[in-house]
Amino acid sequence: MSDHTLTRESPVYVLLRFLIYGLFAIVMGQIIVWNLNSLGVAALASENGVLEWVQVAFLAFASGLSACAFCTSRSGSTIYGLIACVTAYATAKECDTFFEAALFDDAYKYVAGIPLALLAGFLLYRGRMRFVNEISECIGYRWFGIFVTAGILLASLCQLLDSAHFWETFEQSLTLQDAKRLVEETSELYAYYFMSVAAVESFFQSRILIAPTAS
Repeated sequence: MSDHTLTRESPVYVLLRFLIYGLFAIVMGQIIVWNLNSLGVAALASENGVLEWVQVAFLAFASGLSACAFCTSRSGSTIYGLIACVTAYATAKECDTFFEAALFDDAYKYVAGIPLALLAGFLLYRGRMRFVNEISECIGYRWFGIFVTAGILLASLCQLLDSAHFWETFEQSLTLQDAKRLVEETSELYAYYFMSVAAVESFFQSRILIAPTAS
């Protein structure tokens, strides 16, 4: 019988990555402020605006990197595959206007949602015997906590800002509508950024060697 010990990363290497994540987030915020002056709110935060395109880029990056983790990992492949499916669906959702222009209303739900749901179901079925162990192991990883944080932001803050009831106390005007779109799109942008950070961490985690030790 043998068990496995996890080869640890250098703490300096990990801290350096998180420093880069933090600096990138700060710079991203400054770029948004600078572009407000040159592009205006309408171009920056509208449907298919600059912020939404960056969101799509983050999501596509997260989905692709999670798919790489799924293909290369030595453990937890089901979880990585499910995350790739979830982020791929979110990518399609952010491109909903393109699906609708080319096909029909809510086309992304059927063109992307159904195949991804079937793929996720297949992955769950294939890994059903080890899924509980995988999820228990992943809970202790850095990337899992970051990913959950991004999900909480999307389910709470972003939905709150998208709610009409939240804005009913404000005077309805074009300026306020523009402000609403700006806050909503910026919040989603940061949530998808954290998903991308989680994908980076999951990718590095998936490549850590599992060294067997005799017992």
